[in-house]
Amino acid sequence: MAARGDQRGPKNPNWRGGINSLRKTKGQCEVCGRQTRNQLSTLCARCARLGSANPNWENFRSISPDAGRQRARKRIKELGPCERCGRPAHDRHHVDDDQLNNAPDNIRVLCRRCHMIEDGRLEALRERNRQALPRRI
Repeated sequence: MAARGDQRGPKNPNWRGGINSLRKTKGQCEVCGRQTRNQLSTLCARCARLGSANPNWENFRSISPDAGRQRARKRIKELGPCERCGRPAHDRHHVDDDQLNNAPDNIRVLCRRCHMIEDGRLEALRERNRQALPRRI
């Protein structure tokens, strides 16, 4: 009988290449067919972070508010004038405060000042500044 050390790795009759050989050879992505990093990966690097494979994915949309804001920026590229005052607009305002709701009737194009008024941030900023300033006698 051969010693145990003699039957390890490629010398073993049941050897199939082992885990290291799977890591060295490339596989194929289940989604797009691109090359994966190794035989153990079922998705390429791109598909592993897109769509349902992404941990922030839920019901065919990303649940991150930042993703909703990005979609609004992509959908409305040309801003034009502010819908409230007519000055040049810089912001997209979600009327119902749901950044994931990018329906055309939910997004208003506003200048920064009008956007802060709509959100209540301008009044909060003024109140904070009032409290920070010393009172005159």
